[in-house]
Amino acid sequence: IRKDLGSEPELPVELSQLTKLETRSKTVAADPETIKQVVLETLEAPS
Repeated sequence: IRKDLGSEPELPVELSQLTKLETRSKTVAADPETIKQVVLETLEAPS
């Protein structure tokens, strides 16, 4: 989209401040066993 527009779109202030956020998310392969394992680990993790 940026290439088609020929420029970088302006972000609202609220979005431009969202950088390097800490999350508890994991990226895993789309493998049912891997997903099952991550879900089980997450459910057993203390909150």
